[in-house]
Amino acid sequence: MIFVKYPEPGKVKTRIADVLGDEEAAQIYRKLVARVSDQVVPGEDEGFDWTVWILFDPPESELAVRDWLQPHFDGVVERFLPQVRGDLGDRLAGAFRAGFAAGFDRVAAIGTDCVDLDRKGVAECWDRLEEADLVFGPANDGGYYLVAMKQEWGALFEGVPWSCSETLAASREIAVRLGLSVSELVRLDDIDEPAQWEALCARERIG
Repeated sequence: MIFVKYPEPGKVKTRIADVLGDEEAAQIYRKLVARVSDQVVPGEDEGFDWTVWILFDPPESELAVRDWLQPHFDGVVERFLPQVRGDLGDRLAGAFRAGFAAGFDRVAAIGTDCVDLDRKGVAECWDRLEEADLVFGPANDGGYYLVAMKQEWGALFEGVPWSCSETLAASREIAVRLGLSVSELVRLDDIDEPAQWEALCARERIG
């Protein structure tokens, strides 16, 4: 499950927009989403095979989101689903609830800020769920770029301080209280600040 926002100027990448402006931030967001699609869309020739859902916001943007993303995801998206209302915890809980209700026995959710997560990382997540109840992909800012589970634990997302340096630590504590075993992937960067975007451009000659 990939969480996206429709790239309306002023509504995405606000910290980057504070420096580079709303229009530029929206274009950067589009580039980040395109990069994530290139990295995580399963390729049968590489032996990867998983179902992709797009969880979009705002709910009324479905047609625009489909027009925007179908070329990037090349028809592999099984379902476009609006994010539920509420904070990020409510949205994550709703997504996992929908995934398990659809019959999947393993569900993972990612955002579009981490451009270094790739197909091998997603495959490793599935492998780790063979032994663990819960998998996090920790981000260097204290949050996480991926969360995956093999059973619905909506309580994992209750009372978490979102978008701060304590997000992952608080989530770990809740997992312990729930009696869940946890595994973690490699720590990666999210692209939230202008300096991070500039570093990515310098590293890969994009922009």
